[in-house]
Amino acid sequence: MLIQFYAPEKLSPSDLDYYLETGWFRNSVLLHNSRVICLDGDVHSILNIRLPLKSHTLSKSLRKIKKQNDQQFTFKIQKVQLNEAKEKLYQKHMERFKGFLFESLDQFLFAYGKSSVFNTYEVCVYSNSQLVAYSLFDLGEESIASLLGIYDFNYSKNSLGIYTMLLEIQFAKIKGVDYYYPGYVLDNSSEFDYKLRVGTMQYLNQSGFWVERDELTETDFPGELIKDKLSSVIELLHDAQIKHTVLLNPFYTIGYVQPFQDQFSRSTQVILIVNERGNVGMIDYVFEENRYQLAEVMEDPRHYKMVDMVVTDDLKDHTVYLTRVMSFTNILEQTDSTSELLQAVRDWYSN
Repeated sequence: MLIQFYAPEKLSPSDLDYYLETGWFRNSVLLHNSRVICLDGDVHSILNIRLPLKSHTLSKSLRKIKKQNDQQFTFKIQKVQLNEAKEKLYQKHMERFKGFLFESLDQFLFAYGKSSVFNTYEVCVYSNSQLVAYSLFDLGEESIASLLGIYDFNYSKNSLGIYTMLLEIQFAKIKGVDYYYPGYVLDNSSEFDYKLRVGTMQYLNQSGFWVERDELTETDFPGELIKDKLSSVIELLHDAQIKHTVLLNPFYTIGYVQPFQDQFSRSTQVILIVNERGNVGMIDYVFEENRYQLAEVMEDPRHYKMVDMVVTDDLKDHTVYLTRVMSFTNILEQTDSTSELLQAVRDWYSN
């Protein structure tokens, strides 16, 4: 599946190791396994990465960053403690993020509960007594998972985001941990690539093995498959002179959550058509079933209940993204044939 969610009621250190090793990462109090994402006006494949620590050494440039910052700042590593200073830095740092964001550190870590099943630590960096950066990570038995790095923009030249990662790695080595999991990067160059600076990463392939980057194959890039499938439909609609709009669907994850699987699209990219009666139709591609679907849709009145996170401005561009949750009102066709799909569109469009 492209998306999976799991809400653990308990989680041992070895349990966390297992989930990290098999491609899961943390999303507030949930574990989340995702293979695609809508970001920067495109569909991207997610590539899980990890850094083996047994033979890891810092490059010359990383040693320089660490030495300079060790001399200029002090740091503390301890169990996570929320406070006003961390929240203020988080709120300022949110300006750099894109997509759906947690509105506070409390929501990010605990979903406004009092605790979580995760064993979360923090790295806090100080200039004199002022907090200038911090990062959060979960500790397992043989692994640690880096969650979030925040720093004061006034200290951007000090590479504090990299510095807190280096301190996490140092902590992991002292603990005798085997693997450092900094989350994921995307299938092409992106803002996440800074994670690759700290060492030579392994990548999780679709078969569940950790391999070198050049050992990944086409099956490890579902985002490209989805776009290719819908490109074939777009060409047919163009040739048939049927007006249509191609949009990214940032709400595709809702279609993977029970009990909504049959009510919402699970496709990261969709095609909208308005027929002669003014009804809105949606064409999407269901990855898990390798088929196309045509359905009538409408804006769902439950939108604000389902989207309880901060939505950044980039996702509000209605020329690129669906900006409202759309639910199915009538499934018209499900097929693996583009010709059958086109015929269903023609029949619905004109009748």
